[in-house]
Amino acid sequence: MYGSPKSDPEHPSPESVKLAESLVLVEFVADLYPDSGLLPKDPVERARVRSFIEVTTKVSQPFVAFLYRGEAPDNFIAAVAEIQELLSPSGFAVGDRFTIADAALAPFLGRWELFFRNDVGKYVEGTGPRVYQELFQSERFARLQKYFANISSRQSFKNSFDSVRLPHVRADSVKWC
Repeated sequence: MYGSPKSDPEHPSPESVKLAESLVLVEFVADLYPDSGLLPKDPVERARVRSFIEVTTKVSQPFVAFLYRGEAPDNFIAAVAEIQELLSPSGFAVGDRFTIADAALAPFLGRWELFFRNDVGKYVEGTGPRVYQELFQSERFARLQKYFANISSRQSFKNSFDSVRLPHVRADSVKWC
């Protein structure tokens, strides 16, 4: 809840605004703190950040098809390759500074690494580790691997990502154990 006096979340003030979509929230925080660098001041760099976020949303459908429906990983891997192509040569998504593009992608990468390394999904058993090897160990995705190392070494990632609890995928949802 934003923009209201302190109130019970179950009974928010009518003066408040509820924001729930993660990509909207990262842009909102960047707007609240314009000097944070989360959204670059340069219009071209801002456009690159927003373009990066747009492409990351395109990976959702192939990921769901692979993880939850057990479809072949080819479309998912192709979408990840498209994301890798957008990454700056070093550092973070669009350069040396952490931006909302990184905040948008970091949780996905963390989940991919965790799910596939542990073979969690509706796909044929053993497929997850093969996808893990391709994305997180093969030369083809070397830039993505460096990027993930940069993101996962940040204290904010370590504080917010639970890599201990493993997900168990059921037909209708992900259950965390």
